[in-house]
Amino acid sequence: MALVVEDGSGMPDADSYLSLADFTGYCAKYGHTTGGATEAAQEVALRKATAYIDGYRFRAQRASQTQALEFPRAGLADWSGLSVTGVPQRVKNACAE
Repeated sequence: MALVVEDGSGMPDADSYLSLADFTGYCAKYGHTTGGATEAAQEVALRKATAYIDGYRFRAQRASQTQALEFPRAGLADWSGLSVTGVPQRVKNACAE
């Protein structure tokens, strides 16, 4: 089953913060390998990583009651006090790692 990637709108059926293409690009950029894992296995790993991230408590609150994942968040600000919308890049990077 193909990944349903959160696009920042608070999708009710999203199951990953990162697409397979973005994961592959991240791995190439940082010199990681997938160990020959199939695309299906990589998708499973991205779903597990997303579920792991969602096990943490975050500031602010979910943007919508119907969204499947913890991001996007309503009223979330970064360390500089700037408003954060969608899925923060740091969350996407954590999902890739």
